[in-house]
Amino acid sequence: MLFRSQQQPGFSPNPYGQPQSPYPGHSPYGQAPAGHAHNPYAAPISDGAPSWQMGMDQHGVLASRGSRFVGSILDGLIYMVVVLPVMLLTVDFGSMSAADPDVIGLYAKVGIPMLLVAIVQWYLISTTGQSLAKKMLGMKIIKTTGEDVNFVSGVLLRNWVPAFIGSIPLINMIFPLVNALYIFGDEHQCLHDKIAGTKVISL
Repeated sequence: MLFRSQQQPGFSPNPYGQPQSPYPGHSPYGQAPAGHAHNPYAAPISDGAPSWQMGMDQHGVLASRGSRFVGSILDGLIYMVVVLPVMLLTVDFGSMSAADPDVIGLYAKVGIPMLLVAIVQWYLISTTGQSLAKKMLGMKIIKTTGEDVNFVSGVLLRNWVPAFIGSIPLINMIFPLVNALYIFGDEHQCLHDKIAGTKVISL
């Protein structure tokens, strides 16, 4: 008995025996049609997650928590570098008695150099958004709107107001800790940044 091969309408004979796809433009092996080839080297498509979850926001790269911690230590060391030599050269610790210490003289010899350093720091922050340590580490304070800080936002609200709050009895026992813990938020802002409406970015 002879069997006749029957072909379905729309199919053409294939002399090489390769399978034909019944759907025009589709490959029987699953490859994408021409013009829609997948590029394995293409950058991954964003899933729409906000960029600030990766330490960024619309105004730049947020300074890391580690760099901000190092910056605060460096700013503190700058005060010590200035104050300690002045104390060692001007204060006669051997002549001071516990019964009648020269408190006013000691405060003056320590306080005046600290005030001079503070004035320099306040000026730099007001005009450039950078303390000495932030200049060294490549960081800058800006407003949350992306604008540059001024004396009010960079010094008065960001430094003086938190310092006043931290001097209130009882509150001063928890304020420094709460202030520091705020840095672990997505915006990398300490509480004093929240008060002043500022943030720190990397340059």
